[in-house]
Amino acid sequence: MATSVITNQPELELSSTISSSQPSPEEAVHKYYSILNQGQYNLAWEQLSEELRNNRKLHPNGYYSYRDWWSTVRKVELRSVELVNKDFPEAAVDVKLTYILKTGQLSNQSLQLFLFWNAQEEQWNINKAKLIT
Repeated sequence: MATSVITNQPELELSSTISSSQPSPEEAVHKYYSILNQGQYNLAWEQLSEELRNNRKLHPNGYYSYRDWWSTVRKVELRSVELVNKDFPEAAVDVKLTYILKTGQLSNQSLQLFLFWNAQEEQWNINKAKLIT
């Protein structure tokens, strides 16, 4: 005979749990570069963490430095996007890409992108990028 246990404990609702509609970190990276390829630099900027946006070594003039650099790129081709670590709410993704500059020059690069889930914005934000050599 099966028995059941009834408790008066309320069900826990965890706001940091992953919802079925949440994009994967890999999807977020694809979206980021797709937005850049469409020239929507302001939307791509919003995909970066506040810490990364405020990094004056990378962006001495904030958004304007970011926009000016990306406006030299005709297109970014993603050759591969691979999840290497996910410990929610953080993730790391290895990305191999080719920058096609407006000058016609091609530049291959491998990066490890560190992301975190921004629950307030309900999106993955890129928090750090490390060059893989």
